[in-house]
Amino acid sequence: TFHGATWGHLYPRWPFEQFLACVVASMGYLWRQVVLLLLLLQIDQHQIARKYAKALLVTYFLFAVLGNLIVSGLNTAAAEAEENWGYGNILYYTWMSYHGRAYGEYYPMGAAQEFLACVTTATGHLAWVVPLLLVVRSSVLSAVLSTVRPAEDAPGATAQVVGSPI
Repeated sequence: TFHGATWGHLYPRWPFEQFLACVVASMGYLWRQVVLLLLLLQIDQHQIARKYAKALLVTYFLFAVLGNLIVSGLNTAAAEAEENWGYGNILYYTWMSYHGRAYGEYYPMGAAQEFLACVTTATGHLAWVVPLLLVVRSSVLSAVLSTVRPAEDAPGATAQVVGSPI
C-alpha cells in the first residue's frame, strides 16, 4: 500500500484495517513531497521550503480531504440500489483511488461512478504537482524580478537584465 503496489488477494476487510490502509496510502502519497521539503531545508532554502510546506498543506487538505468527502457523497448518491456499501466503505474506496492504491474490492458499478472514479484518480495523480508548480512559479518570478532593472536605470533601453547588455 505504501508504494502503490498490491497483489489483490489480500486487502483490508475490517474498518480499522481500512483506516490503517488509508493512513499508509497517505504516507506513500506524501513521502516524495516530504523528501523534497527536507532537501530544500538541507540546502538552506528556508523561504522556498516554507512556501512549499504551506502550499502542500493547503492543496492536500482541499483536494484529498475535502475533495474526497465531496466525491464520496456523490458516489453515495450515484450508487445503485443493490449496492449497499455504506458511506464509510465508499469513502475508503474514494480515498484509496485518489491515492492510487485501490485494492479492487470496491469498484464503480455505473456510468456516474465510473466518471467519478476517473476524475478522482486523475486528480490524485495530478494534485501533488500543484504545490510544486505554485512554488516554482513564485521562485522563478522572484528571480526574474530581482534581475530586471527599471528603465530609468538603463538609459536608452526599456529594461535591462543585469549581466546582459541590451
